[in-house]
Amino acid sequence: MRDTGREGSSCWEVDDEISFQQVEIQVLHTWEVSNLQPGKSYVFQVQAMNSAGLGQPSMPTDPVLLEDKPDAREIEVGVDEEGFIYLAFEAPEAPDSSEFQWSKDYKGPPDPQRVQIEDGLNKSKVILKDPGLEDLGTYSVVVTDADEDISASHTLTEEELDKLKKLSHEIRNPVIKLISGWNIDILEQGQVRLWLEVEKLSPAAELHLIFNEKEIFSSPNRKINFDREKGLVEVIIQNLSEDDKGSYTAQLQDGKAKNQITLALVDDDFDKLLRKADAKRRDWKRKQGPYFEEPLQWKITEDCQVLLTCKVTNTKKETRFQWFFQKKETPAGQYDPQTGAGLLLIEEFSKEDKGIYRATVSDDRGEDDTILDLTGEALDAVFAELGRIGALSATPLKIQGTEEGIRIFSKVKYYNVEYMKTTWFHKFAFDDALAEHQRLKALAIIEKNRAKVVRGLPDVATIMEDKTLCLTCVISGDPAPEIFWLKNDQPVTFIDRYHMEVRGTEVTITIEKVNSEDTGRYGVFVKNKYGSETGQVTISVFKHGDEPKELKTM
Repeated sequence: MRDTGREGSSCWEVDDEISFQQVEIQVLHTWEVSNLQPGKSYVFQVQAMNSAGLGQPSMPTDPVLLEDKPDAREIEVGVDEEGFIYLAFEAPEAPDSSEFQWSKDYKGPPDPQRVQIEDGLNKSKVILKDPGLEDLGTYSVVVTDADEDISASHTLTEEELDKLKKLSHEIRNPVIKLISGWNIDILEQGQVRLWLEVEKLSPAAELHLIFNEKEIFSSPNRKINFDREKGLVEVIIQNLSEDDKGSYTAQLQDGKAKNQITLALVDDDFDKLLRKADAKRRDWKRKQGPYFEEPLQWKITEDCQVLLTCKVTNTKKETRFQWFFQKKETPAGQYDPQTGAGLLLIEEFSKEDKGIYRATVSDDRGEDDTILDLTGEALDAVFAELGRIGALSATPLKIQGTEEGIRIFSKVKYYNVEYMKTTWFHKFAFDDALAEHQRLKALAIIEKNRAKVVRGLPDVATIMEDKTLCLTCVISGDPAPEIFWLKNDQPVTFIDRYHMEVRGTEVTITIEKVNSEDTGRYGVFVKNKYGSETGQVTISVFKHGDEPKELKTM
């Protein structure tokens, strides 16, 4: 009912828009009133009715103004430290004699089988024992004996309950935060490091490391480190072998918080890791003594001499350097202990110089060697380069009168009848001579600017398996050439053991831990808008204990 009279009057009328719903609980009657309008005052009366008829109406209530109080307290909904979902209400201004009366869906107190109510000083909490769909609905609370109305309500929805249950699960089952999963590093001496990182842990945190379903502990071959302050778990395997293949699981616990992280080190992943670790270990052992950082390679000088070069490092005063040709030591080679450079100069290269060249370096710490095979295609490449440079050294034609007649000649720095051919032409027309001059000038521009492999790439190289092969050449061209490496006329993919480095005009391809599959014909192909060129080298890989064999034409 609504008060429609003026102040001091008692005029009432029934508001047809207001609906009443009767809710019974034992001998009490609770009425839920809807469609109330904010800002209006309401008074209420009740009237009992049974089969005998209507009873006398009750006395009117005091006027109730429907309004939102800005400082009104609300029911707090959350999850406590033990993971229990609760609804709590606090009323500091309530007298000590006050009670907190909770109701569910305005039907009376919540089911004690489903909730536990805990009252404290000026506060009360409803704790859900086993949160479920039965707990959805409207929870209201009224504080008694207060000078003014102190009450609140909250409707717990399924969506909100799901979020609270998720938070409750996280509190009751906390997870140690993972920063970085399992990582794999190969250390300098070939050891394998497995490690992961989690959030900072307390000093009481525990680690159980499970390998193939069995807990393992630190041993001479497997060192386990657990840094709680940094949240770091680390396993260092000194010498990786087939015994280390399998599944590694780190089980972590810090108080209630737990986590479990697994690494599967099997199949191809393990095989690749094993090969890399072995190669790193062998390379480290090799470098404990003197070793070749630049293998044997050949180049042609401007004076058409063949120069074999290599370079060693990590030497000392007692280090011994030796040159060999066809398994016999040759005194013609040179070695500079200050720079580590090895040089062997062949003044007039001929077929007698065909064969296997080898350089060795050794001292009490170990030894290393590098081999260059100048036979087959490699030998042909040397002669071809000698011919090219020799032809470019030709002097202008000269005319000389002799008793036999007129002699027309040109001088070159190198000439080999078997690899070079001379052709003579003669014309006397000026136009033809001018046209030829212009053609040669254009060709000279092209020749000057076209992409070329200038020097440095050997034609043949022989190397023992498990060594690291480095091939370096110098290129030129304007504009700067595009660079492609080929193996047996197929593009080289630079992954795993294959690496390419370009420093200005110097191009290097490195093959780590060579094996028989690396044998073949390699080429560096360079090109720009003026032309292209390919430098080739044949690589032969031989096994430990074997002598290098003469390469066959590929």
